[in-house]
Amino acid sequence: PHKVTGVDKLHEEGIYGDGVVVGIIDTGVNYMDESLGGGIGEGFTVIGGHDYAGNDYTFTDPNSAKEDDDPMDCIGHGTFVSTVIAGLTKDIVGVSPNAKIRMYKVFGCEDATTNDLIMKALVDAANDGVNVINLSLGNPAGYSDSPISLLASSIADDNIAVVYAAGNSGESGVFYASAGASGKSVISVASVEATEGIRWPVTFKSSNGSEYPTFYYTQNAQQGAFTGDFDADFTTINACETTSIDSSSGNKVLILKRGICYGNNQYTPLLDKKYPIIFRYNSYNQDVTSFAQITAQDDGDLKMYANVEAEVGAWCKAMEDAGHSLSVSISQADLAVTYQRTDEGAGKVSYYSSFGPTFENDFFPTVAAPGGQVYGLYGDAWELLSGTSFSSPYIVGCIALFKGVYGADIETSVVKNKLVNTAKTLSLYNVNSNSVDESVNHPFSQQGAGLVNAYNLIHYNTTVLSAPYLELNDTVNRVTDFEIELYNGNSVAVTYEINHIAGITVSSRDEDWYPRTLFPPYD
Repeated sequence: PHKVTGVDKLHEEGIYGDGVVVGIIDTGVNYMDESLGGGIGEGFTVIGGHDYAGNDYTFTDPNSAKEDDDPMDCIGHGTFVSTVIAGLTKDIVGVSPNAKIRMYKVFGCEDATTNDLIMKALVDAANDGVNVINLSLGNPAGYSDSPISLLASSIADDNIAVVYAAGNSGESGVFYASAGASGKSVISVASVEATEGIRWPVTFKSSNGSEYPTFYYTQNAQQGAFTGDFDADFTTINACETTSIDSSSGNKVLILKRGICYGNNQYTPLLDKKYPIIFRYNSYNQDVTSFAQITAQDDGDLKMYANVEAEVGAWCKAMEDAGHSLSVSISQADLAVTYQRTDEGAGKVSYYSSFGPTFENDFFPTVAAPGGQVYGLYGDAWELLSGTSFSSPYIVGCIALFKGVYGADIETSVVKNKLVNTAKTLSLYNVNSNSVDESVNHPFSQQGAGLVNAYNLIHYNTTVLSAPYLELNDTVNRVTDFEIELYNGNSVAVTYEINHIAGITVSSRDEDWYPRTLFPPYD
């Protein structure tokens, strides 16, 4: 996603987040994975951390918490968050790969924790001297004066940027801000869908020496765990009619036609065929990237289940009709190759991203970042996941780049203002109708100020010194007077033009005063 945010250009300039320490409050981190340095302590990406819960912790029993200094992840969520920020492999580069991480583990091996552990971790992270804190967690309680919101905001006011995921409750409609994320000085982050997907190289070979190089697509974009040339069986039988397909007699590949029946009906019957690798060549003009209704990928003998373009089937049939045998060549050393997503929602606000404003009518969320279909390490598997849990660390990475250039102790208000004032406003995407309207902006109560522009964040020379947005409150308590203060950091005088672009009004309740849910009516 670095192309759409300008992070790729900053990396080309040698800006990688050097000298910045990121605190992450999450499920822990698999610091032994090579993508995160392969260890913990000085000289590694993860320089330290603390476990407040212990693996056997359950949130319903406070006495089950057992503290130690080993923040090893037993869920995977915190590891994924960490790779978004500072991961580095042959296929991915985190937003700020030279930043250092301190992990504060507040979960056991179940996906629940309590505010007291989170608040303790916040205090310790601040005392440890981290420069920015990520919290990809929360619950819908959007008050700025809740204890956790007040604490997070207080830490942010001490020049430690505190960044929260906005939440994944977009389907619940407006006024669904999260606790902690609603703090006055906190940066809350919405999710935007990725514009690119990931595919992997594969070459189909004929015994006559000809080859057909192409790409394969897998569920969650996982790369196949195979390297080598494998003999292949080819059939024109589609994956919905597999009873006549014989079982594999060895370590072979099956190439068959994609059907149009329910997804698992194309998957489950194939498990008995003993093929470790199966390629479905596309048919019936289906989306080659889709694995709808398929609930597994690595099951028993079957370790890799992938789609390829329809042309592969035509080529294989021609080779087989000519009397030639087939084989398939793949390698784990191959690099991932991106492709442009063509669905309407690509590059738009994710439908699940929570709506604001806060319960006190404060602007929420602050800004948006790529969070839909993000590639990262979850446990020990690289895959695509979606959520504001993964847009939040993207913003943390951008802040690390910013602080690496302008100083680790720069005020949070400066960081927040520049994030807001350099963001790119996104046009309307209505998930109910799966339609885009480029003539109007998406509701700011879901996208915040818009998609982060990391390049302008660092290089734009105008800064808004006053509040980054105009908060009007409600009709009875309308705020009518605002003072806007600008700082011109350019070397020449600049004339600024102030204008107004109409947004859309979101209807929060119906005629019976019930809350509107996704996608709320607007005008």
